[in-house]
Amino acid sequence: MYCLESGPDTEPIAVTKDTAIVEFFKQFNPVLEQKDEKLMRQAEEIGRLREQLEQARRDIERLEVGKNGSTGLCQFFLKK
Repeated sequence: MYCLESGPDTEPIAVTKDTAIVEFFKQFNPVLEQKDEKLMRQAEEIGRLREQLEQARRDIERLEVGKNGSTGLCQFFLKK
């Protein structure tokens, strides 16, 4: 026999030979919906973090190019 505690307002369904399998699995719906919502939030957060990482990489690359470029100009003027 197996049952799932899904909350104070719902009575868990125990599996017996007379239990309709569809009714048994319906009790998992709230738990699965909560997990789906959590996964969606995490996926959205991962997307935001990836975008921030890409922006940081672009900023670093831009700063490195700027640093190398200004150093080159300074050396150009110092040689003259």
